Amino acid sequence: RKSYCYVSVNDITERINSERKEIWQQERYRLISEIDDVVVFDYSPSDDVMTFSKNQVGSPPVEEIHPNYLESMENRTFYIHADDIESVRRNLLKACASPCSGTMEFMGRYFCDDYRWQRIRYVSVGDENGSVYRVVGCIEDVNEERMLRNQLQRRAQYDGTTGLMNKDTGNANIQKAMADIPADQMDAVLFVDLDNFKRVNDTMGHMEGDNVLHQVAECMRTLFRQDDILTRFGGDEFIVYMRNAQTEEAMVKKASTLIESINSITLKD
Repeated sequence: RKSYCYVSVNDITERINSERKEIWQQERYRLISEIDDVVVFDYSPSDDVMTFSKNQVGSPPVEEIHPNYLESMENRTFYIHADDIESVRRNLLKACASPCSGTMEFMGRYFCDDYRWQRIRYVSVGDENGSVYRVVGCIEDVNEERMLRNQLQRRAQYDGTTGLMNKDTGNANIQKAMADIPADQMDAVLFVDLDNFKRVNDTMGHMEGDNVLHQVAECMRTLFRQDDILTRFGGDEFIVYMRNAQTEEAMVKKASTLIESINSITLKD
């Protein structure tokens, strides 16, 4: 007598994907409801759709859906500054390639009127085979933080009285410039030392001394090119690094003009 075993195989891929989508949708809204002043995003690599959501106090989250997000990335300058589009695109492609996490800062205006510094935090979610099916994360405004960081960095690199590079920053930039001089180019270094500056400080006070230093810096900024390196070396000493000085005569003329300009500075009575 024969025995039979009947097996039924059903393709449940669609049901699993649907259940997964529903579970994720509920989780996404839970996350959004717990966060204020942060834009939450959810990207689906399979259909190239990006969804942005922002919690609004006392009302449901505001949602924006962007189809063909990666495909039309170059046209998204309304949201992402043109200088940062390629960097955002690279990070999104990296997240889609394999499960990972990361952060980046860019100039954007998601849910704000003007370009501001914003920070993306993202994580890509993979299935059991390691294929990424979601990239999720948030965008937060870090404009004040970035401005403060830039301000502190500038204070560390520039002289507070003259606005010129300080000694350490100037030295580093000059060393780099000297290492990169093309074979057919002549650069030049001018050392500037103010005569009788101590007498100004001693007789007229440090405020007037600072005013003199500021005017010297203005003379240098007016006379030299933007890519020349202007440094307050310390006290009453300055260094100018001239890129592509061309000829010795041109150098001497620049130095003479600078001396004339500094000598024309008038002191208060």
